[in-house]
Amino acid sequence: MRLLLKGGTVVDQSGARTVDVAVHDGTIVEIGERITADGDTTVLDAVDCIVSPGFVDVHAHLRQPGGEAAETILTGSQAAALGGYTAVVAMPNTQPATDNTAIVDRVRTLGAAGPIDVFPSAAITRGRQGQELAPLGALYNGGVRFFTDDGDCVASAVIMRRALEYLGGLKGAVLAQHAEDPTLVAGGHMHEGEWSSRLGIPGRPAAAEHIIIARDIELLREFPGVTLHFQHVSTARSVELIRQAKADGLAVTAEATPHHFTLTDECCAGFDPVFKVNPPLRTDTDREAVRLGLADGTIDVIATDHAPHPTQSKDEPFDAAPRDARP
Repeated sequence: MRLLLKGGTVVDQSGARTVDVAVHDGTIVEIGERITADGDTTVLDAVDCIVSPGFVDVHAHLRQPGGEAAETILTGSQAAALGGYTAVVAMPNTQPATDNTAIVDRVRTLGAAGPIDVFPSAAITRGRQGQELAPLGALYNGGVRFFTDDGDCVASAVIMRRALEYLGGLKGAVLAQHAEDPTLVAGGHMHEGEWSSRLGIPGRPAAAEHIIIARDIELLREFPGVTLHFQHVSTARSVELIRQAKADGLAVTAEATPHHFTLTDECCAGFDPVFKVNPPLRTDTDREAVRLGLADGTIDVIATDHAPHPTQSKDEPFDAAPRDARP
């Protein structure tokens, strides 16, 4: 198949420019100001359109196995393709958790039937329970490179230290943390602050996030052979800690979501559960700090944290709705 995209705004690592793009069997073969199409080429008018390399989402919940009422790997892949994504990393908080090679292979097989690349991640601990390590070596040998208990924090410093020690010997392995002290956020439904007080909604303090980030950065100093990645960073203090860790030469990376650098906790004033997210929407100060972190490279990547729910679950009252419904 030959395609010619005419007059689009190409955005890539070199900047933005208006050019034509020729594609042959899915591969870009030419970029230029005026490319002539032959008789076998399909020409698409891309004027007023953005043309870019395919996006990669390092944080997506495709729900399968166990959550097919919300989404399947196929439907999630199709949605990603429509949004311009060519690859996603599937989170392991499935039912059962993706904590063994059989489930990893199942996710990979289901992903191969879709229009994009699906890379399974795997849990750090068995069942994502935070009590004992999953078979990290077997999972690594099975092709997994991204390990996380996302949806829950690895709250135990002992378990996190063991994971860092183990993965430090596995080249290319990334240990990703959902940084949120569970004892501080228990019973909370939104960011703890002015708006939670106004609305009478129990809050989840910002300290729950940056306490874990600070702890894990200190643990990483003992095991420089592994990359430590912080998921959905949302507080100003977290950004500061990550910036300092990078300045110290530590192998730390981080992600931020679109809703955490565009929205604030004031959005919860209407009690709409669509704004009940995890971690919660923060203050304007936090939002601006995340934006600056993205601009200066402290935060390495934008991740969607795509996490679909059945419609009826989002129709629940604010305090009863799932807290990882994403805007």
